[in-house]
Amino acid sequence: MTITLTTGISHATDTTVKLGRSGIDFDTPRVMFRVTLNQTGETRDYFVGNQPGDIDTIGGLIAAFPAFASLRNNLETYLAAKVAALAGNVS
Repeated sequence: MTITLTTGISHATDTTVKLGRSGIDFDTPRVMFRVTLNQTGETRDYFVGNQPGDIDTIGGLIAAFPAFASLRNNLETYLAAKVAALAGNVS
């Protein structure tokens, strides 16, 4: 997927970006999205969570993607099924 920008970010040539990485810190809770500017290769990180400067809250992310609310449990279930040392019941 490519995101077409309505205004350039740091250079006039930066008009499209792609999502390159995302990470979830369930303990804080925060989600990081790394985008790459297609023309220059520059990367920028954006956070969702509860810190000043975050682009949204976790509640906002869940409202936009309701399935995100059960993501942690689904990942734990997957790990319990796939990683023998973690196998067991997930609650």
